[in-house]
Amino acid sequence: MPKSSANRWNKKRVFRLIAWLAAGVIITVAGVIGWRHSTLRDIRGSQQSGATARQIQVEVVGLDTKPISGARVEIIAGKSSSIRTTDAGGKARFSVAASEKAKMIVQASGYARKILAIDLSQNTNVLRIRVAPGAELAGQVRDDLGAPVPKATLTFRVQQTAASEPWTIESDDQGRFSVTTLDPGSYLVEAQARNHERAVRPDAIAPSDEPLTMELRRTAKLLGTVTSPDGNPAAGAQVTFAGSGCWPPRKTMSNSEGKFEATELVAGIYEIRASNKNSASEPVSDLQLEPGDVRSVHLLLAEGHVLQVEVVDAQSEKPIANADITVAEEALSFYASLFRNGKVGNIPRYEKGEEPDKEGAVKHGYAVLDGYEIAAMDSAQSYEFTFNEAVSLVVHCKDSFTIQNRFRHTLLLIGVREAKPRSP
Repeated sequence: MPKSSANRWNKKRVFRLIAWLAAGVIITVAGVIGWRHSTLRDIRGSQQSGATARQIQVEVVGLDTKPISGARVEIIAGKSSSIRTTDAGGKARFSVAASEKAKMIVQASGYARKILAIDLSQNTNVLRIRVAPGAELAGQVRDDLGAPVPKATLTFRVQQTAASEPWTIESDDQGRFSVTTLDPGSYLVEAQARNHERAVRPDAIAPSDEPLTMELRRTAKLLGTVTSPDGNPAAGAQVTFAGSGCWPPRKTMSNSEGKFEATELVAGIYEIRASNKNSASEPVSDLQLEPGDVRSVHLLLAEGHVLQVEVVDAQSEKPIANADITVAEEALSFYASLFRNGKVGNIPRYEKGEEPDKEGAVKHGYAVLDGYEIAAMDSAQSYEFTFNEAVSLVVHCKDSFTIQNRFRHTLLLIGVREAKPRSP
């Protein structure tokens, strides 16, 4: 080989060697930068608080001490959290702030979820977590016609333990669901989905060989128009709906064509009314909505009465801002709507000269609930009494679903206190 050719060949080898070395340096630097970025991300906020970061290895094993791979391990410290998945040896590594106390959540398919408090200030670099086999609850979410409800959200809470963290899953396209990470015991199960009523099932036992069925009743839809006294569409009118499962009343506005729409209304008896400045409509009462209904209503505005209300402190007489105000006819309509055969009776109003009550304000009225007459009164006078559990009404229901979803849940929504046994 000529000398010039040999020199050229040696130069090419040198250039190739330099290129390979440069590529190795770039890869090494990128790896170090990526590792530093991951570590800084895991301990975000630690340096700001002056805490020292250290490495911790978490080992997840079963009761037989065999390692569990694929377990999801989350460490929550303050406002930051780090999530890792255990490797084939059941191990996951974290960079944590040594001075912080934290919460660890361990979840693995087929094993009971484990939540525990850990003290990161202890001089421990290895944490070994044992998890027990999980209890399974499986079933299907259906509507009131028996059709599957896909993408429903299900929440499982330990019965009689308000502080427990819930399990949350979603039903598949056929409404089926399965959760395998529960502890054995009794659970309160809640299911909800768009265009369906919320359903609650107490005392669901895990594990269970019987599938759990959650029935969600379809909600109703209401379409309507509002017309001004001159017969033209009333744009910007406020439409109010009151009924079972709908308290406080829902409100919506009519569009430029006077049209409005209300969706996801729970089946029951409703009252709908509209107002626009000094105009108001006669209420549409006793409107029965069944699951899946699509109904239409027309509201005609007429000149109405203006009721001015001032809320003050009973002792200092100082004005109270942002107070919720409910007039008696709305309360009567609400309670009547809870019963399928409920109705509102005559409502006398205050007249001129009956100060301090305003002219046109409700004086008293009554509603008939399943054949039982309930009276209601409204007054601007101050009365030194309140209500307690001394007087009770017994409502007979056909099943626990009606008690839980129609009455208990609805009444708790409006702030009615649930009576509890008093300690001896």
